[in-house]
Amino acid sequence: MKKVTIRDIAREANVSVGTVSKYLNGRTDMREDNRKAISEAIERLDYTVNMVARTLAHKPIKIGVLLSSAFDEYFNPMEEGIRSAVDSLVDHKVSAVYGRYAGYYDDQKIIDTLESYIRQDVNGIILAPSRYYNSKQLIARLEQARIPVVLMVSDADCGCRLAHVGIDARLSGAVAADLAAFVLKENEATAVFVGGNEVAEHKIKAESYCLNCRERKITLAGVYETQDDPKAAYQLTEDLLRRRPDLRLIYVATGNSVAVCQAIYSSGRQDQVKVIATDIPRDLYSYVESGMVIGVLGQHLHTQGEVAVKTLYNYLAEGTLTRDEIKIAPELMLRSAILSKRDGRTYDTDNIE
Repeated sequence: MKKVTIRDIAREANVSVGTVSKYLNGRTDMREDNRKAISEAIERLDYTVNMVARTLAHKPIKIGVLLSSAFDEYFNPMEEGIRSAVDSLVDHKVSAVYGRYAGYYDDQKIIDTLESYIRQDVNGIILAPSRYYNSKQLIARLEQARIPVVLMVSDADCGCRLAHVGIDARLSGAVAADLAAFVLKENEATAVFVGGNEVAEHKIKAESYCLNCRERKITLAGVYETQDDPKAAYQLTEDLLRRRPDLRLIYVATGNSVAVCQAIYSSGRQDQVKVIATDIPRDLYSYVESGMVIGVLGQHLHTQGEVAVKTLYNYLAEGTLTRDEIKIAPELMLRSAILSKRDGRTYDTDNIE
């Protein structure tokens, strides 16, 4: 009797192979009519999924992971998500090696680490370049080695790029502008703080925020780069408050929201100037409680890490790739929801196992 494959199921159900793969992996983000068609096709073809046989069918998979150490508040939860997903696949013969590079411009460390991964015969790589990355030397080596790469944070121009996983930066900027429109009055200004414009995610957030603010006729006081340095963020805030008495809101599109809040408080303008933050470092809660921080855009960093691993695993083990651009919508949290997280009264969806 001929072995039934997922391609046979896709043909029988008149859907794509990717849709069948999503169904077999328990994904819920699919149309009900497709789910029903696949279920009926599986029954007609008498298809059974033998997970033990599936695991034995593929060789051990080793994943090389390389993230930045420049901003732990951002990359640590991402690595936790990656480690969690790898641990969940240990029975499927999946393991990983981990590395960190220093900062935005540490290209040589990236090249050296990925070269070492190639020598270690990794089967796939998860790389989070801080900015748009284009190293012809490295790209040629990865392509020659036929190692697929899942990118996080910033994208890159390379044929070995399998998929990009990241926050929906354009939506993040638009949501922040929506919230700003509820707070600002006529002739009151807002500013945007990013880590660096060379970071594609930051640049897109800032562009989207500014575009949406202009459409609402909100006054813009500019876009400022902190290089993800708390001291630089503090100094920039001080200078901006001094120069712009009309400033009433700062959208911090990256980290350093605590440093921005500290500078506002030190200036004595905590009742006048509000902050929209990104993610929730521990020291931010007091500024949420005081009302200075009016909202936080959560980036699901843990989930981003898990999705990157599962995307690479499905490709290496099953040969399936549902999407090559995976954008995760931000979570807008207001005061009550943020403080509920601090008090343990809500579940953190990024850390549910």
